[in-house]
Amino acid sequence: IEMPRTQSHEIVVDATPEEVWRLLTEAEGLTRWFTPEARVEPGVGGKLWLSWGEGMSGEGPIHLWEPGKAFG
Repeated sequence: IEMPRTQSHEIVVDATPEEVWRLLTEAEGLTRWFTPEARVEPGVGGKLWLSWGEGMSGEGPIHLWEPGKAFG
């Protein structure tokens, strides 16, 4: 019998929802806490590119964009 696994994490951040949104969806915010280089083309159909140096970068599409609420 296979049993599905789930894992969740919760982080409490001392910031407003607007501040958190900017840290997750703007290149300047992402480079402040997560990665040395980032580019964001905002909105559904846009792209997120992150890099930790040569050979360590990746890009993905943005398929969910609800400012101040949801990003994916």
